[in-house]
Amino acid sequence: CSSDLKALQKAHDDLEEQVRQRSAQLEQAMRTLMLHEKQLALSRMVAGMAHELNTPLDNARMGASLIGERAHQLRTQLSGHSLRRSELDDLLAQLDGAGDLIDRGLARVAQLVQRFKTLGQHDETQARAELDLSELIRLSASSWRQALAAAGVNLVLSLPTHCPFRGCAQDIQQVLQQLLENSLIHGFKDKGPGTIWIDLSVEGRPEATNGEQRPATDTTQQLLIRWRDDGVGIAAAHLPHVLEPFFRSEEHTSEL
Repeated sequence: CSSDLKALQKAHDDLEEQVRQRSAQLEQAMRTLMLHEKQLALSRMVAGMAHELNTPLDNARMGASLIGERAHQLRTQLSGHSLRRSELDDLLAQLDGAGDLIDRGLARVAQLVQRFKTLGQHDETQARAELDLSELIRLSASSWRQALAAAGVNLVLSLPTHCPFRGCAQDIQQVLQQLLENSLIHGFKDKGPGTIWIDLSVEGRPEATNGEQRPATDTTQQLLIRWRDDGVGIAAAHLPHVLEPFFRSEEHTSEL
């Protein structure tokens, strides 16, 4: 009987050891898989970032090249005393255009670099303050009027009269601005006029105290901002990548 108990205990210990080994192997496999996925996502992000930088950099180089060519042309004509006023005006107009091309290209590069630097970072020093989220969205929308009009896009807001919230206004405005750019640049690309809808709803709103609405800081409360547009949409194959910064399709025709 004693030998049977020892055999049973040994079998139990062996089984536990096998479970521990298999658990350790599974944990290691999961860590390896996660590392591989992170490296793959980083590779795609860097490739997308490089692609986005190439366009404005090429434009800036084109502008610089044009300035050099026109400067050489101007020197040649001045040395031959054959420069007419109309030719000078044309050269100056081309130089202005080239300078503007360089300026816009470099500004876009600076913007992309700033976006790249802030990925995965959270500025803990940003002040969290009491704000009205509805009013913040309205203020942001008022600054978009010119861009919306130029694209022929109508904006429809569905917001509570007031929506108290405690948070960082700059972070929210940055997200809204990025969503606007995605809609205007990619959603309505080659599509024509359209509409953007922004809906703000509050779920689990805390009870009012002394007739005043409490800020949205209670964990039981959820603020939901829905951003919709009737643009071209996103291909089903690209939906898993919507949260990957700088993702582009292989054909470079769809950017998220």
